Formats: sequence, C-alpha cells, structure tokens
Amino acid sequence: MATKRILNHFGVPERTTYVSDLFRMYVKDLVNAIRDNHLIAIIGQFGAGKSHLFRHAVKSISRDSDKTPVFIHVRSKDKERIRIGHIMSAICFDLNESPRRDQEARARQVIRLLGEKHVVQKKQVCIVIENAHGLHANTLMAIKDLREDEFAGHSPLFSVVLVGQEPLKNKLSLRREVLYRSNLLELNDSNGWMNFDDRIRYVKHVYGDAITATAIKRIAHLWKVPLELDYNIERKLEDAFKAGFEQITEQAFQITPQEMLDSLNAGLSTKDANYISFSKIADKAAIGKTTVSDVLSGHNTKKASAVSVALEKLAEDRTDKVRKVA
Repeated sequence: MATKRILNHFGVPERTTYVSDLFRMYVKDLVNAIRDNHLIAIIGQFGAGKSHLFRHAVKSISRDSDKTPVFIHVRSKDKERIRIGHIMSAICFDLNESPRRDQEARARQVIRLLGEKHVVQKKQVCIVIENAHGLHANTLMAIKDLREDEFAGHSPLFSVVLVGQEPLKNKLSLRREVLYRSNLLELNDSNGWMNFDDRIRYVKHVYGDAITATAIKRIAHLWKVPLELDYNIERKLEDAFKAGFEQITEQAFQITPQEMLDSLNAGLSTKDANYISFSKIADKAAIGKTTVSDVLSGHNTKKASAVSVALEKLAEDRTDKVRKVA
C-alpha cells in the first residue's frame, strides 16, 4: 500500500468505504439470512470484498437488533483438515464449556448448548468459517446435518456463514443436499458485483482527482476487484510520486497487449462467451490471427497499437453486453 505521505501528495482523501447499491442489498440479504438461521455462502475471488461484506453485516445486525447474535468463528487455519469435530469443539469453547472427548458425547453437548442458547435464552448463534473453499465436501454435509438437529422441537438452532473463493460453489454442488439449502451470495462481475461502472465509481470515490477520467476508464477495464485496483493504482502512485507528477494519466497505465489480454481473460475459460480469443482480436483489428500472435509474443511492434485498440474495443463491447443484461 502507498504511504500516507504519497496519498497526501496526490490529494487522496482519508480512506472511506465505497458502498454500492448492490452492496447495501447484499448486506440486508445477509442480515436477514443470519436472523432466519439460514446457511449462507459468500463466494468470490480473492480481494472481491467477501470479508468486508460480512463485517458490514455484523455491524448492521449489531446496531439494529437488541439481541446481537453470538458469532462463533472456526479459527483453524488448515481448512482442508477441519472436520465436524473441530467445529463442534469451537462451539463448545465459545459457549463456555470444555468439549467432551467422546464424539457422541460432544455431539449431544453441542445440541444442548445450542438449544439452551436459542430456545431458553432466545439468543441467536452464527457459525462463521472463512476460507471455506478449503473444506471437504463431507464436512459441508456434516455441517448441514448438525444444523438440522433439534432441541425441544426447535430446528435449526443456528445459522452458518461460509466465506470462500469460487471452488466453494463446486464443493457445495458435490453435496446437492447442502447446495439446495444454501443462500448463495456470489460476488462477481456477471452478478453485477463491482461491474465496470461500479469500478469507475470505486476509483473516483477512493482516489478522487488523483487520476484522470481517461486513466480511470482504462483501469476499470483492466482490474475487477478492490484489492487488484488498489494494488495496481498505488504502485503507479508511488512511481508518479518519484517522477514528480501531480496526477495519474492514461499514459501511466501503458501495458503490453499481452498483459492487457491476460487481465481481460483472467478467471475465464476458453469456452466462456466473454473469453477474448485471437480470432476476436483479429476481426476487431482487421488483421490476421498470425499477426495478432506475433504482436502478443512481442515479435511485431508495428501492429501493437492496432491490437491494443482492438482489445479496448472488445472490453467496451463486453461491458455494453453486461449493461444490457443488467
């Protein structure tokens, strides 16, 4: 991250949270799901804002409710090795009892503790697991089974929030009994999360007049999530500061055609409709595929400008398509 001295040089305001309409809607969805004891999966690539969204929901539910839920965070870092026994132990610890060693005794202990909290004390409990894409599919199934256990005729006794990257959805799909009982909040461009227009608003909100409008537009084409945006922008701020500039222009974000193509195709399979192939570039630039290949490999610099322009036009076309769908 750029130092405060560099940010001050460019007149970047104190860091404030950018909140989009979709962000607000997802916070409400998450709060309602927690209150209703649902199983929720927040899914998105690293840096998309999953943990930030969850923290906002926690603040919201704590502010709006007289009875703030008990949030139990499963702390183990090695998610691949986590089994239901570890989760039950975390529940016992956070509800102030030492977990029983015998698995059956511990299961009964957990149901009693959760039941007393939910039914007797009228207090909600929410189990939170971050980096949940590392969980085994069988562990997800066991979480579902535990959540459906009863106490004095009441079920479910708690909500679950799983926070993870895209593989989490695949693992949920392996256990459809879990998938069909889950609320999915998918933080990706196709769902409107940090779409092109939102990325422009984000950069303007965070960096103010430090970046020109044309540069912001290029940035919004290249990077999709806050972490990527901040990392790449602040590297440029450091370079511009050392060079004595007062503002970031489009020229500061000059990248090779190959770097631009890699950025635009990041996370897409070749079968994805949005994937930009050599053929699409060639058609848009009105040149041959072999020429495109030579440009991308660095063997033809004369046509590099034509390929770069074609890539920006293809990025514009993709954005327009997303807007129409939305």
